[in-house]
Amino acid sequence: MESDGTCTRPPDGTATVAPDEGTSISGADIVLTMADPDVRPEPYAGNGWQSFHIVDQADGSVGIRNPYTHLVLTMSDQDVRATPYTGNAWQSFWIVDQADGSVGIRNNYYGTALTMSDEYVRATPYAGNAYQSFVLVPQADGSTGIRSFYQRAAYSTFWGTPDTREAIKRVGNWYQNSDRQPTGFYLPPENRLELRLRLVNLAADSQPTLYIGAPDTHPDFRTYMESRPYPLHDGLNYVTDPAGGMVYFQMTGVGRRAEVTFRSGVLKAPFFEHGKTTPEQYRNMLATLTQAPQAELASKRVIVTVDRAVALKYQDVDQNALMETYEKIVSVEEAVLGLDGSMPLHTPAPLRFHLTLGNRSGVGSAHAAHYYTTYAVEYGAELLTVAGLGTSWGMWHELGHQNQMFGYLHWDDLIEITVNIASLAVQRAFGQRSRLLETDAGGKDIWDKVLAKINTPSFKVTDLDPFEYLAALEQLRLAFGDDFWPRMNKVTREKYQSDGYRIYPPQPAYDNLALFASITANADLRGFFAAWGIPVTEARQAEIAALNLPRPATDPTTLREPRS
Repeated sequence: MESDGTCTRPPDGTATVAPDEGTSISGADIVLTMADPDVRPEPYAGNGWQSFHIVDQADGSVGIRNPYTHLVLTMSDQDVRATPYTGNAWQSFWIVDQADGSVGIRNNYYGTALTMSDEYVRATPYAGNAYQSFVLVPQADGSTGIRSFYQRAAYSTFWGTPDTREAIKRVGNWYQNSDRQPTGFYLPPENRLELRLRLVNLAADSQPTLYIGAPDTHPDFRTYMESRPYPLHDGLNYVTDPAGGMVYFQMTGVGRRAEVTFRSGVLKAPFFEHGKTTPEQYRNMLATLTQAPQAELASKRVIVTVDRAVALKYQDVDQNALMETYEKIVSVEEAVLGLDGSMPLHTPAPLRFHLTLGNRSGVGSAHAAHYYTTYAVEYGAELLTVAGLGTSWGMWHELGHQNQMFGYLHWDDLIEITVNIASLAVQRAFGQRSRLLETDAGGKDIWDKVLAKINTPSFKVTDLDPFEYLAALEQLRLAFGDDFWPRMNKVTREKYQSDGYRIYPPQPAYDNLALFASITANADLRGFFAAWGIPVTEARQAEIAALNLPRPATDPTTLREPRS
């Protein structure tokens, strides 16, 4: 195509909107951008300055021309420019296949290679480095984009998040959620990562930090169980980690912004981001990005990190439906906490739940901790299929630990009990039969067993196994409605100021349980707790009595779920 002497303004790209605070967004690809006379690297915006035709020329080389401005790429031994077509040797190139699947772009006359970082475009001798590797991308208008092969996620924008401990102090729950935002990159062991950081509206409480490694996924869990933090500063930063792993960005401070360019040292990992990545694109990443040993899936409130081999095994699942199922589970469990957004106190923190497939430390088959929950490799089908996730009591249970309310968390007796209030709620949300209705070999369900025990001589609450104890607490929902626990947790948040640590000694947990439940039910529940042998101090009983609440219209201890 020869120039006709006219110059048409390239079409504008699509507009970008600022992301919600607390979320991270995948950065745009860094692409070649050409406008008279500049040739420069810019994040992909979809405009015409980033569109090219690769034109066969008479000498076997190709020309690289913008179809809108009709300018052509022109490269000498020293510089790169956009100029009108003249047919000279500076405008002739070879497109050379390279071993890593990328292509090199070399001048046919000088032999220099097109070299592009996130800051500049130059003509330099061929060295085989990452700055000389490109991908030719077909575009919707029939043109081709020239994308940097290694500079993915340059200019990624990350927003500051609330402080994780302040968040649990407000909500009143147990484990801190994750404020570590995924980047989609994997850092190999001992590789030197180079990144450039630009900080906007930074404050004293906004120390940006890079974390390396998904928790509890490294075989040497004694040394590398936790992610390793590396504080960052404005400008160029270099990070080397002995174990390597997935890369996360963290910065406290709502309203703060950081612009990050990963310049070298990292590998792009298979990364599915709900609402931005298609299942087909994710499967293509699994097929082509073979050097990173892990893959990640992310949605608004969830990050899931798995071994690449497990991701491949379940790659044919609809990843959109999978992440929507995760979001539903989070929504149900936070609804149990009464986090309905009715006021700032009752609003979820915009932090994520991080699930890792590994559990290398071997604490049970799965366990919860600050910032993450982790699962043995046998959980692959549960974490990565819609059907498995929709029936995964184990996953709901571990997530429930992160959502347990401190105000009535008895460390010895209730730690494995109140956690499953949320699990039962998820089960109902998915339309499944209650786990408390499962029967033993003799045909008895949990209700049969627990209701028989309450009337036996010398009964005490410690005679109950965890699911029987759960049934006793479930009677409060049966007596006072499905919204009992959400209302109860709102009362707890309003009446009990959590400090982010467990209650000690444990007796206040029982006292709070009795008082807050009575306030929520608008009924004097001292008899209910006495019948179940749950100890309540005389002082707290007097406090409940002083409320002058009526007795329950129906004795909750007589209730059970229908067998049908």
